[in-house]
Amino acid sequence: MCGRYFIEIDDEELNSRYGFINHFENSPGDKAPSKPSLVVTNTGFKSMRWGFPIKDKLLINARGETIMHKPAYSKSFYSRRCLVPASLFYEYNNGIKYSISLRDKSMFSMAAIHNLFYDEKLGSINSFVIITTEANCDILPIHPRMPVIMPRELEKYYLDEAADVKEIQKLLVPLKAGQLSVVPSEGISQLSLF
Repeated sequence: MCGRYFIEIDDEELNSRYGFINHFENSPGDKAPSKPSLVVTNTGFKSMRWGFPIKDKLLINARGETIMHKPAYSKSFYSRRCLVPASLFYEYNNGIKYSISLRDKSMFSMAAIHNLFYDEKLGSINSFVIITTEANCDILPIHPRMPVIMPRELEKYYLDEAADVKEIQKLLVPLKAGQLSVVPSEGISQLSLF
């Protein structure tokens, strides 16, 4: 599960990391479902809304284990993969909010997919969902799932539309244990998630 994340990355760092020029306002801060966020596609940076609006629900995560077989996600996984830059993400357990980042506090990319949806009020909207997998040992004490964090050296391969999707699905695994910092913040209700 990934229901909130935070980004504090400047344009120079984004451009250097992904090899594109950012033409969108990279507003730092917490990112929540249904809100616009900066994502990386194989053609550059795009601003997209977090969540697929399907059957009166907003789907914000897709399970990596079943993504190739779920009608809501399979076509996007084959040809519309993207990455979500982040500084950290949040998880909630027993009323406590946990901030989860790489131990070295560097930015990372969460694996995602995107698609185009139509909204009666807003028209056509590009939307994304974050792919999740089983939690590693760092996160398992607070939650059974975690976002797929794509290793830097595999980011371009993940975005490559010509890549074999069966090989891409093999990348949807937990980050190796010991690489994450999990810091609790006392007194924050899980209800603040929504």
